[in-house]
Amino acid sequence: MPKLNKVIYLVEDDAAIADVYKTGLEAIGKFNVEVLVSCFETRKRIEKIVAGEIEKPDLVLLDLLLPECNGMQLLRELRSKEETKDIPLIILTNYGGDELKKMGEKLDIADYIIKTETTPTKLAGIVKNRLK
Repeated sequence: MPKLNKVIYLVEDDAAIADVYKTGLEAIGKFNVEVLVSCFETRKRIEKIVAGEIEKPDLVLLDLLLPECNGMQLLRELRSKEETKDIPLIILTNYGGDELKKMGEKLDIADYIIKTETTPTKLAGIVKNRLK
């Protein structure tokens, strides 16, 4: 049975930012958004996907600065596993820079978004375009 709404993992440790984006993505984009607040929690979810216990999300929004690790480490882990390597991934951060963008491109990210420049409405539009 196909999923009615697309599932998005929002990996974000800042509760206020996570709430704003989750609310916007659910209201505007009609997505099911699951917030993961740490590397530990995200790794546990990846393990469940690899073990076949849960379905993989349709897209991951990934912050770069997280407790216990950085988002690039999680990105590498997602890309290294057969079950998660093809999940569309958008980096969502407040840090720009050509070096980070180049690293992300090497790891096949769908997009690189600066939080301070992106409203929930704009983010919902970007996500909808990526999931067409």
